Amino acid sequence: EDRGCPEPVERRTGAAGSEEAPPPPPPQGQRGIAGRAAGFFESAGVNPIVHGEIGWLASQKLSARRDRWLVTAAGLLPDLDGLTILAGQDAYARWHHVLTHGLVAALAICGGLAAVGVQKVRVLLFAMLAFHLHLVCDLAGSGVGWPIQYLLPFHDLTLHWDGGWELQSWQNSVIGLGVTLLCLYCAVPFG
Repeated sequence: EDRGCPEPVERRTGAAGSEEAPPPPPPQGQRGIAGRAAGFFESAGVNPIVHGEIGWLASQKLSARRDRWLVTAAGLLPDLDGLTILAGQDAYARWHHVLTHGLVAALAICGGLAAVGVQKVRVLLFAMLAFHLHLVCDLAGSGVGWPIQYLLPFHDLTLHWDGGWELQSWQNSVIGLGVTLLCLYCAVPFG
């Protein structure tokens, strides 16, 4: 049944509108999108805490506690589309990294958060930073072959990085540990 929702695309379109071949499939043994959806809750690599910590780190130049909470939320809210797992593995595989991982969601989420902030312009800027740091982390550490369709519904540009790694990887473990230690360093007074 057609509900008027945009379909995720299977190709990238360059700046001049030229079509490129889709990225090659992941090497044997790497889990695809459906495999990641199936193992969503059992995967130790899925860690929204790190997205929250990165958002919190991005908020540290703001003086009001409320504003820091809002920017931290901006680092987490791109994963709202992960709730599609509640509709099943197919819905998750189809819509995660599509519904709330793009420019429209960034403007809506960050604009809404800034509207209730104390320093509205600064909250908007830092929220956009936290939101986009989430996307960069997802491009690098969510697995090969899981792109972000950043410009939907206006354009079918698909962003991906061939150098990315799987969720359960040493890279994500090192990044998670480093971010947590940096948060502790910022939060705990030493000396």
